[in-house]
Amino acid sequence: MLGDSLLVAPVMREDGVVEYYLPEGRWTHLLDGRVQEGGHWLRESYDFFSLPLWVRENTLLPWGGHDDRPDYDYLDGLAVRPFFVQPGAAFTVYDASGRPAAQIRAAHHNGAAAIECDHDIIILEGE
Repeated sequence: MLGDSLLVAPVMREDGVVEYYLPEGRWTHLLDGRVQEGGHWLRESYDFFSLPLWVRENTLLPWGGHDDRPDYDYLDGLAVRPFFVQPGAAFTVYDASGRPAAQIRAAHHNGAAAIECDHDIIILEGE
């Protein structure tokens, strides 16, 4: 597990076959969009350009706006991709110094799901 919301399984065999356990719950493969119920072992084949990378339901996944360096204003171009979120799902964006910079959360307004943030963000298509 990479944190509480991402599962990454390394591909260690030359033929690309990997076996791993996907925990209980609904998961979305980040790279190809498949949705899978967990609670069992999976055996799959991957090529050099892919790997098992799953996102747990009720996740607001932050997507950084820059890929040219690790230290930048993380709110600059920040996008969020929701994965079957329920009200109360939330995460905090920290600045490069480790201080909280923004809080992003899922809520319901007038019966509709909404993502709230105290800064401008981009909402990517989600589940």
